[in-house]
Amino acid sequence: MALSPEVKEWCERLHAAGLAVSREAVARICETVSFRTFEDFVRHLEQLGQLTHWQAQQLLAGRPRFLIGKYRLLGTLGRGGMGEVFLAEHVTMERRVAIKLIDPRLPPPALERFFNEVRIIAALDHPNIVHAYNVDLENGQYYLVMEYVEGVDLEQLVRKEGPLPWRRAAGLVRQAAAALGYAHDKGVVHCDIKPANLMVTPQDVVKILDLGLARLRNSPAGQSSETAVVGTIDYMAPELALQPESVDGRVDIYSLGCVLFFLLVGKPPFPEGSLSERIVKHQTAPPPDLKKLRPDVPEELNLLYRKCLAKLPGERFQTAEELARALKACLDLASPGLVRAKALPVATPIEPEEPSVPSAASGQGQNPIADQAKTLLAGDQRTSSLKSEPETFPIFPVFLKNSLFRVAIILVVALGIGGLLILISSQVGGPSTSEGLKKPSQSGSVSTQTDSSAPPQRAPEDDPEEFRRRIEQWMRSQAVKQNESGLRSPKEKTGQESRK
Repeated sequence: MALSPEVKEWCERLHAAGLAVSREAVARICETVSFRTFEDFVRHLEQLGQLTHWQAQQLLAGRPRFLIGKYRLLGTLGRGGMGEVFLAEHVTMERRVAIKLIDPRLPPPALERFFNEVRIIAALDHPNIVHAYNVDLENGQYYLVMEYVEGVDLEQLVRKEGPLPWRRAAGLVRQAAAALGYAHDKGVVHCDIKPANLMVTPQDVVKILDLGLARLRNSPAGQSSETAVVGTIDYMAPELALQPESVDGRVDIYSLGCVLFFLLVGKPPFPEGSLSERIVKHQTAPPPDLKKLRPDVPEELNLLYRKCLAKLPGERFQTAEELARALKACLDLASPGLVRAKALPVATPIEPEEPSVPSAASGQGQNPIADQAKTLLAGDQRTSSLKSEPETFPIFPVFLKNSLFRVAIILVVALGIGGLLILISSQVGGPSTSEGLKKPSQSGSVSTQTDSSAPPQRAPEDDPEEFRRRIEQWMRSQAVKQNESGLRSPKEKTGQESRK
């Protein structure tokens, strides 16, 4: 069927806009459907899936621009300060990508930020950071081709689902911390970490977006008023608002703490007030108590969040890797088979001893994972060694092995002390051991008593912990006796010698 001149004109408009709608397909459509207007024609193609809704809207609004370079624009993904981000598809490879079109009317500082983003993304290769494929210029239009991430950003996720379970929130922030640790090692500081810049896929994989405000470590932030304060106020570290030219990766750690609070509560830590009032709160107000707003959150995670939001950079986690390890330790607290320890102060040090094991009766003891979490929260210098430590701890085998080993050592020491005391007694002419077992009573009779100088003997049915306690008690009594004999006055010693 031949196309009418009107339909041919409409097809030309589609091809001029870069839309791949074949005339053969249009001819087959026109065999069964007649169109009175261009709008009817476009809406029908949209219903058939030949055009996206966004493409149809653009055509009807007189903005037919759908092809840039080798990519066909399919729809908008978002808009930022430097331009729009589009979903696009390579015309031959049919690979979907995200394309950021830069507004050509932007002032030079904004264009410099765009090129800065291009250089930074090109230098990073991490599974939790969006990848860059290409940057180009066409008809005066700069554009950046990036990996397309299917999913939603964390702000949309919370708006849709509400505050997240604490384990999921901690897991998402941990992924972001790992990616930022990689970026910081490359000398890159993001400077604008917020929920809207953290995408999450249907598989719960986090991707960091929008490195337009990121900078290389020790590089100047710029001298213009536009670059004097960068970032988003609700998630901005105090020093980023005061001295943006001398920040480091710890500004991203502060922002991640704010993101964690948002995921758990549904709002940033300081949402109230004007722009300037919120800046002041970030610099002076203590962070809200997470436990009051989310009682189900472990105290260790609350302490972690507060450490991230410390006003002074030196009081936060010093690296993003340290934060990621602390988050993992908090997540391990709820692992099956591990005993939860009571909350301790954040600065409680870990003694360099073997972890004690709770008895079946009391249920008290230490949890190695909780100890690890508290060490990380306290900023202990030994945290780097935790990478090589096992993630799970066998409880009963360690208990049995350690207890028997300790009992054997105590027995050897006790027998040695007992033999030494006997030798000393025989050398000074004192009564023998057998004589010492009999003492005259007040009535003149002789009574037999248990020898307190001999170490306790263990029966097969004895509990190992109870036997260890008896051994320790016996050793203390021997030490007291030895001290008493050493503290006798010279007069008493002289009298003893004269009696000899």
